[in-house]
Amino acid sequence: MSDYGHYAFDAPHPPHRPWTAPTSSTSLTWILLTTVFGAYALFKALELAGFPIRSRVAQLVDMSVGVLPSSHASIDQSETEPAENTMRKASGLLGLIFGSHSQSLLHKGVTRFTNALSSGPSNVPPGLGNLSNSCYQNSVIQGLAALPSLRHYLATITAEHPSLTADSTNGALHELIDNLNDPANLGKHFWIPGKLKSMSTFTQQDAQEYFSKILDDMDNEVKKASSSKRRSSVSWLEATKSLTNAPGTSGTPGTQQHDDAKSG
Repeated sequence: MSDYGHYAFDAPHPPHRPWTAPTSSTSLTWILLTTVFGAYALFKALELAGFPIRSRVAQLVDMSVGVLPSSHASIDQSETEPAENTMRKASGLLGLIFGSHSQSLLHKGVTRFTNALSSGPSNVPPGLGNLSNSCYQNSVIQGLAALPSLRHYLATITAEHPSLTADSTNGALHELIDNLNDPANLGKHFWIPGKLKSMSTFTQQDAQEYFSKILDDMDNEVKKASSSKRRSSVSWLEATKSLTNAPGTSGTPGTQQHDDAKSG
């Protein structure tokens, strides 16, 4: 019995494991996340610069599929082909990406990105920047910017109601549409202001819903501004009437002096 207790308490403990594994795993995860976000930022920068990055990626995928065997039959066939044929395809793929000639993807991307940063005015009409899933918003805004009657309405309504500033839907839309139609802004990109961006929600991803939301907000703002202006006009009119009907203001001073002289 004592021997059992002795062995029970003196059982060997599992070996102590160092904590280097979680640290290395965390570092690897951080490196992967940094690489992914860096690649995404570069992808978006090239896309905003006008580089057809999506089509180039699709072309690379097609070429990669052409290099790699796609089935067991192709594996058997590739084993019979000369090794230099596969090497030629692989070198062509790498040359397309990192080649020093002017047709390489890297060379084209750097050139277009540099030209986009240093280019001056051009004959390209003003446009809207596209981020994430805002393409449906851009299509609605550009459609509204093509309506001269809407431009005239926004110019009139914002001049009539000073409360419709750039922080309102009417004011923000008026300013953005004016920028898109100004010939001095050729080659420039504009971004949808926060007032018009804030309309989008997680469930609202449809152009028709976005268009209806803009019209509803414009109408509600004009109604509110008109009601406030009407109340201020009524208040001013009531104040004027009260001053007119006050005691001692029924006649003019000249009339009162004439009446006093006549009675004397």
